[in-house]
Amino acid sequence: MQDGPNVGKAVGRTIDVQAADEAKPAADRRTYSELPDRSGKWPRPVRVVFIAGSAAALWGLIFVGLKML
Repeated sequence: MQDGPNVGKAVGRTIDVQAADEAKPAADRRTYSELPDRSGKWPRPVRVVFIAGSAAALWGLIFVGLKML
């Protein structure tokens, strides 16, 4: 434990940090039904190309990794 004239400085800084946290605005508390609509999907061909490209890239990385062993 600290002894001396600087003992209260750490406590003062802690109180300052707590006061700063309390001064922040509250989080946005909207219900799920009030949130903006995010149901827009990508067109089907774009989704197919994206998934196929991701799968090809993954298999390519696996193939290169096995060749390096």
